[in-house]
Amino acid sequence: APGLLETPMNTAYFQDEQFMQLVKRELPVGRLGKPDEIANVVLFLASEKASAITGAVFPIDLGWTAR
Repeated sequence: APGLLETPMNTAYFQDEQFMQLVKRELPVGRLGKPDEIANVVLFLASEKASAITGAVFPIDLGWTAR
């Protein structure tokens, strides 16, 4: 369950200074996520180290749901 990600597709959207102030204020980490952060979780879940994990949702949202 990814949160706000910084990608080429939405770069213009995140250039709005007011929106970025909101992101920094509302997200506990204070920044947008990066695609590599999602990829790292996917790689872990596809590895043997995650073989006992089933039916789980992993929020990769920089603390949005935890706040």
